[in-house]
Amino acid sequence: MTINGKKRFIKNMNRCGIKILIVDDDEIIRDLLSKELLKLGVACCSARSTQEALEQISAQEFSLVISDLRMPGGNGDTLLNSQVFANQKIPLVFMTSLLDSQEKSLLSRGALGVIEKPLRMKDLAGLILRDFCTYNAEDPQVRV
Repeated sequence: MTINGKKRFIKNMNRCGIKILIVDDDEIIRDLLSKELLKLGVACCSARSTQEALEQISAQEFSLVISDLRMPGGNGDTLLNSQVFANQKIPLVFMTSLLDSQEKSLLSRGALGVIEKPLRMKDLAGLILRDFCTYNAEDPQVRV
């Protein structure tokens, strides 16, 4: 990607106005994802467990939740099946280092996607732009 393309891409992300909750028991992954998304102009919060995530989802609005699939004390199913999550109708993307048959089950029950670790920020940013930013015909360089 050229420098100009990157600047335009970041400009687009800044205009989306989305807020993402990152859920992972690994502090390094939470911090890395938050920092990378912040560089792109995406507002982020993080939670270290499904319980903490559900508390945050109850207290504030999120455009997207990105969650580790397997964590101690509750996994992706815990989020996907919770009444709090169902009431909010927030898109949910899972991260996992081990893809298996559970992926199809999660997608059929409402998960937006499953991303394999290690994550590529290009893939995640593309998903955000594709699913959360719409084309503005008045300014083809900008997504709002």
